[in-house]
Amino acid sequence: MLEGYLTAHTRGALQHVGYPFPLLPTLASAYLERGHRVSLVTTSRDVTAVVPYIDDRLSIVVAPSRPRARSRAMDMFSVERAGVASALRLVKPGIVHAHWTYEFALGALRANVAPTLITAHDAPLTVLKHMPDVYRLVRAAMAVRMSLKRPVMTAVSPYLAERWRQEMGFRGDMDVIPNPIPASSPFRSNPSEASSGPIVLSVADASRRKNVVTLISAFRLVREANPLAELRLVGDGLGPGDELALRHRAGDETAGVTFLGRLSREEVEREYASAQVFCHTSLEESQGLVLLEAARRGLPIVAGRNSGAVRWTLLDGEAGLLTDVRSPSDVALALISVLNDASNSIGRARDGERRLNERFGVDVVAGAYLRKYESVISGGPFQAPLAAADK
Repeated sequence: MLEGYLTAHTRGALQHVGYPFPLLPTLASAYLERGHRVSLVTTSRDVTAVVPYIDDRLSIVVAPSRPRARSRAMDMFSVERAGVASALRLVKPGIVHAHWTYEFALGALRANVAPTLITAHDAPLTVLKHMPDVYRLVRAAMAVRMSLKRPVMTAVSPYLAERWRQEMGFRGDMDVIPNPIPASSPFRSNPSEASSGPIVLSVADASRRKNVVTLISAFRLVREANPLAELRLVGDGLGPGDELALRHRAGDETAGVTFLGRLSREEVEREYASAQVFCHTSLEESQGLVLLEAARRGLPIVAGRNSGAVRWTLLDGEAGLLTDVRSPSDVALALISVLNDASNSIGRARDGERRLNERFGVDVVAGAYLRKYESVISGGPFQAPLAAADK
């Protein structure tokens, strides 16, 4: 993830890609372009000790992360938290910005090397309700532990800030600073193989929260109206050999559906370039980076009317068509409407993209964070370069 997006700012190739989260390279590039020094801390499953790439303006430090989720959860990510803390002590920042409220936030608070800002990207107890398993229970416990330390926090949407107040009992100030529209990909994004009909793209995962099952059911109705239409599914658990694909194929429910599974960033960019519409049937989103990625591509978007921060992210429907994503027929009608009126849908998408840039543009978000950093630093004795803890 780091290599490619930050190539212009690094002297040599990076041997470790870090956690696949495009926000941090986007923000780091914006800070570097404004003349700041930046250190990125990330984790990787292919290192067993902290690996630093130290440079004058951009330093990247990779901490170890164990490959098995069960191993990480058993001790509440102790190895990962310790690695993040060690990495931060190595770079000695002037302010630490820890993204997500788990191992990165707890590692940053453990290091205690500088004033620290923590950004919430999800609502742990809401996620646990949608995905009730031991792993999410451990993650929620970690977030509660972090919250009890009363840190300075921001949230990526008003919906998420409210979730933290209601569910987590957070009583401190929580400014809303959204995720920015991801930077343009450094990879070539030529469309994937040609299709004889329109392509509906979804980038999600196989969890109940992302609700891809409803999209698959809806797509059968779309195919009745447009037999050449194709649905392409990208993400964890959405591969051709995964349980979801095998289960639906056994019921003969996947005509026109291509299960692609997890792809590289370059491959995902090709999928965006090939699609005619983006559909996101998630039941809940704290904001939804994939929505911003689709908007950056100028794709018409169909998404949930009552899916957390989706409505806010899509400007109450100005930047996408909102529908009831619990209803296959409603999702199908929305997709058919977009596909049948392609020119008008594309025009609306482009208008929405312009509006989205006013709220979520990289310069807008980077400027908001820099002002927040100044506010956090003013309460402490530290005066040194910027740092960001990656998720």
